Amino acid sequence: YPDTDLLASYVPYPPPFAALWAPLSLLPESWGFLAWSLLSLLVYAAGSFYLASSYQVRASVSFWILCAALSSLPSWRCVALGQCSLFASGIFALFLAASHKRNA
Repeated sequence: YPDTDLLASYVPYPPPFAALWAPLSLLPESWGFLAWSLLSLLVYAAGSFYLASSYQVRASVSFWILCAALSSLPSWRCVALGQCSLFASGIFALFLAASHKRNA
């Protein structure tokens, strides 16, 4: 049987996510979930466009790439389950774009 002390102490998210989610906990559950989903999609889209612009990809091409990525089943499963994958991917894309522009 698994060690219950270990399971109780394991939190898969870094502490800054708690600060990010705290304002959403003030909303009713359905509104908080909707706000989190929209925030995740917006951060993912912003990160994707910023990363594409840092590599000088045309806006129309980056739009269709973003549409293809967001229309995939794994993306919508992340949204439906409230996962932080899209949000984290968007933040990572923003970081990559900023580091690319700094080194260019």
